[in-house]
Amino acid sequence: MASHVTIDGRDVPVRDTSWVVWGPDGQPYGIWDNDPRIADDPAKAARSFWPEPGQALRKLNEGWHLELMTGEQCRTQVLPIYRTALKSSVMRMKENKA
Repeated sequence: MASHVTIDGRDVPVRDTSWVVWGPDGQPYGIWDNDPRIADDPAKAARSFWPEPGQALRKLNEGWHLELMTGEQCRTQVLPIYRTALKSSVMRMKENKA
């Protein structure tokens, strides 16, 4: 099991990394903490996120992809997108109730 991975030329502890699932539309749909058994292997990460037989391959062929990121990258690049999407969802819910 790996204890470190390389991201953007930097050696980073696995425990300080996360996998981000990006949809074909360029939006993030999931973030989960990395696992030393997965480390920097995107095929293992895909099978972990989409565990049904053949599901990972189907999703990847549909344009979904996974990206290994540092915690800092997730905080600065992914979480702002989630916050914006959440605000939009809340606004739509309020409009639908009116």
